[in-house]
Amino acid sequence: MPKFKYRAYDSSGELVSDSFASPSYDDARNSLEQSGLLVVDLHSTYLNISAGQTVSRSSFYSFNQEMIALVRAGVPLADALEMCIPRERQEVFTKILKSVCDYVKQGLNYSEACLKFPEAFDSIYAASIKTGEETGNLLEVLKQYQAYLMRIQKTEREIKQALYYPVFLFASLVVVMTILFVFVVPSFSELYSSLNAELPVITRVTLAVSQVFPVILVFIAFFVIVSTVLWKSMNKPDGLIVWVDGLVNHIPMIGGIRRDLQKSRVTRMLAGLLSAGTPVVPSLKICASAFSKTQLGISMSRSASLVQSGAALSESLKRQNILQPQLVRMIRTGEESGSLAEMLENVAVFIEEKLDTRLSGLTAIFEPAMMLLLGLMVGVVIISMYLPIFFLSEVVG
Repeated sequence: MPKFKYRAYDSSGELVSDSFASPSYDDARNSLEQSGLLVVDLHSTYLNISAGQTVSRSSFYSFNQEMIALVRAGVPLADALEMCIPRERQEVFTKILKSVCDYVKQGLNYSEACLKFPEAFDSIYAASIKTGEETGNLLEVLKQYQAYLMRIQKTEREIKQALYYPVFLFASLVVVMTILFVFVVPSFSELYSSLNAELPVITRVTLAVSQVFPVILVFIAFFVIVSTVLWKSMNKPDGLIVWVDGLVNHIPMIGGIRRDLQKSRVTRMLAGLLSAGTPVVPSLKICASAFSKTQLGISMSRSASLVQSGAALSESLKRQNILQPQLVRMIRTGEESGSLAEMLENVAVFIEEKLDTRLSGLTAIFEPAMMLLLGLMVGVVIISMYLPIFFLSEVVG
């Protein structure tokens, strides 16, 4: 049963506070008022989320779709949230929605309640909801965010699908080489060790590799596991995270794909926020916050400062070298024609099309290269193992 914490004035005028269990927020308030208390603050303490637990994008997409249907039907916001609370097999999200619903019933704005739970509601969503609350057009804001979420999911799904086969080939290479060097080659090593003869160079090299391969494999696995645990557990300075972000962005091919994905997301965020009625400077700051501790986030923050000091959005993006010149010209055209949000959508589409081309090129290069490498390495190992058998008479003799 949910627990509630309260602060209230008793009959003598003293401020008291305590916590207790109650089936719902309304029951808790009624119980306190019936006991003669004047409630000042009442909120749920039911939420208990472990660090690192977040709500998946697909789960939030489903929730937001339900909210759109309920708001469109004229259901009050608090009631709509309460109707969306039972999330099947989503315990964390259910707890968050219960707390958000309680806050809204207490009189807190929905956007302010969302900001308390970044595990589920990102800053883009909260800012869009705030604009919808101020303009009285919550339904349109929910629909715009849903469209943004759908495009982001589509792009990420395409990237995953494009990388599935190359990753599968790489994993197959590792598995095949492990089987050869751990199980197959040692059996040949036992056979040839009984022969008192000099083996071909390629066979000796293969046998030597098979002796150190298990050690190398264990060392790599140990290094990856320890590095991952340390990276997640250590208190990382912001400068280190930004440096690592820049390092990853400069990896050939992979870095270019990552940069394009970030640019696509940030332009879609800007387009969605501007369409919802959020001013340019707050929109830039929200996008910078969403990409905090990355080089793009730092550039977006500087761009916001430039716009705040009077520069145009296109000019600020050009100075920070965030987008290519042709994309900056498109944004300048949007500013001059009064269709900035729409032009930012077009820029996002342009970047995503470029991203598709990059992915196609990477797949076209990587797949045959991996197939060739797999065949070459397996072929070399097999030939090196069977080569002494072809000259068995010379080896024995």
